[in-house]
Amino acid sequence: MIINAWLEIKDTFTWPAENSEDDTELQAKNRQTLERCGDIQVIPGLYKTRTLGPRSWQLYSLLYDVQSIPEFEQAIELFKSENPGDTDVLGAWHWETGNQVTDDNVPLYPIPGGLSNFMPDDPDGTPNNTQRDINLYFGQTPRDFS
Repeated sequence: MIINAWLEIKDTFTWPAENSEDDTELQAKNRQTLERCGDIQVIPGLYKTRTLGPRSWQLYSLLYDVQSIPEFEQAIELFKSENPGDTDVLGAWHWETGNQVTDDNVPLYPIPGGLSNFMPDDPDGTPNNTQRDINLYFGQTPRDFS
């Protein structure tokens, strides 16, 4: 099954080095996770940057090809634990249905109210904080934000 997760990454995050052979152990792990983002140079720019004081966060859309929901949750929680305070999950959806990933009928990662802070303005510059799809991977079913 394929799961699409939206993650926010803080500006203090440990990014991979320019060359993979220069990565520290953490940078190598982060590189492996970030490779799940379809176009890491483009996708974050489609969304607003969330700021609070001197800190900022960007939204990244990652794809996980897993055998089970627990496998997905383990991968996400490991990434978060290796980067404490620098990453968080903004939502997770099944690729084929667009439904949120659930654990016993409760969203595994409920959509936080702060997700609306990442939504871009309308083309005319009018603020639009409605939680909505900005970018879908080719063939992906639209996400359910309810």
